[in-house]
Amino acid sequence: LSDDGGTGAVAQPALAAATPAAERAGAPEYAADATMVQARIEAKSGDRERSIATWRRALELAAKIPQRERSAHLLAYARVELAAALVETDPDAAEELLAGVALQGTGELAIAAAMVQADVAERRGDWSTVETVLRQAIERSRAEREELPQLRDRDLFFARREALHLRLVRLLVDRGEDEPALAALEDWRTESLPGSVEAAARPPSEDLGDRLAREPGRAFYSLLALPDELLVWRRTPAGPVLVRHRLSRARLQELVTGAVADVRRRGGGDSARRLARLVFGDELPAGVERLVIAPDAALFAVPFAALPVPGADVPIVAAHQVVLVPGLRSWLALRERAAMPMGCALLVEGGADGGALDPGLPGVRQLGDELRELAKTHACSLFARSVPELRAQLAEHPALIHYAGHTLASGPAGGSLLLAGEKDVEPLESAEIESWRLQGPLVVLSTCSAAEGRPSPLAGRDGLAR
Repeated sequence: LSDDGGTGAVAQPALAAATPAAERAGAPEYAADATMVQARIEAKSGDRERSIATWRRALELAAKIPQRERSAHLLAYARVELAAALVETDPDAAEELLAGVALQGTGELAIAAAMVQADVAERRGDWSTVETVLRQAIERSRAEREELPQLRDRDLFFARREALHLRLVRLLVDRGEDEPALAALEDWRTESLPGSVEAAARPPSEDLGDRLAREPGRAFYSLLALPDELLVWRRTPAGPVLVRHRLSRARLQELVTGAVADVRRRGGGDSARRLARLVFGDELPAGVERLVIAPDAALFAVPFAALPVPGADVPIVAAHQVVLVPGLRSWLALRERAAMPMGCALLVEGGADGGALDPGLPGVRQLGDELRELAKTHACSLFARSVPELRAQLAEHPALIHYAGHTLASGPAGGSLLLAGEKDVEPLESAEIESWRLQGPLVVLSTCSAAEGRPSPLAGRDGLAR
């Protein structure tokens, strides 16, 4: 069933036939499913009262499903949705509906229940409970993400976890807790990093501000585009400050498009000047050599180095080095890893073609020669041509991993590197790569399609590169 962009023009006739047909056929699961779709359509159209009545009907149908596990799941789902509809007028009834749902459900359902619990507490002005509910949901869903691989890359789970983090950030900002808000944002941005770097980026006892304060000659900027405002954290020698710009995400995107066009014309246009002032203020900090910027995903397209210095017509890069990073904590962690003693380079040769997995991929024959030439630039080199060889060489903790060969950007288990097997190419899938605990090496992917993937809170895409 499709809700046809929220209008219901396609779904309504189907629902009118499907719901009574399912009830006549004694199929309460299908009837419950159709009734839930009907309730969502009514909610989107603004008919709140009818939507509440339809959710109540869905609860009755879900209770009739003979399969106990399926019945319990749909009952919990309908209770959460009905509670969300009731929060505004009857928070007590909403809270009663939610009793036990957050503990019974996992994944998206538990997050949805937590968001409604936070809504109930917000209606009562109990901001401490709102924060507690959000933080508990974040920790629980983080553990689920690590323990349940089937949840890790599910788009709805990803989107709802992002909503949890950003709601916590907004709550802390509204309460004037600027530094804890930045820490919450950095927690979210750090999560998509490989495990070993994530652990280093989140030390248990050291404040993020203290770590940044020990970086002389640098100013730090962290940007977050919310639906209705742009948040800019600036940490300069003059001290930390948060600036809130009342600018919608859609208007910001227009400004970014205009600023990029200004830069391409090699002239300081109004959009480029305004964007520079939004990010950096009226002037750049004195005595700072490097600007470290953690943009929001919507801002990775901005050529920050080419923006004009506020109040001048010269590009920022004329006076400062500009570094774009996925997050401030991750930048600190990766810098500390880069300072570790250098180990060997692991040079990985991919399969010569796509084999049976992708017969259309062209053959590549000179990879081995190129890697051997590359080995001459390293004091210590390791080689791997197959998946078992690669796994074995990782035990040597290489400081650099250079893969040259074909990849598949997507597949049943996500993306994969294609290495030589006994009879055909053998895929090394992203699920296994993500399970590795590497000690922060530099990774080079000399391949096609490695940057593809779905949107991510990091550098725009969540795929093989991540």
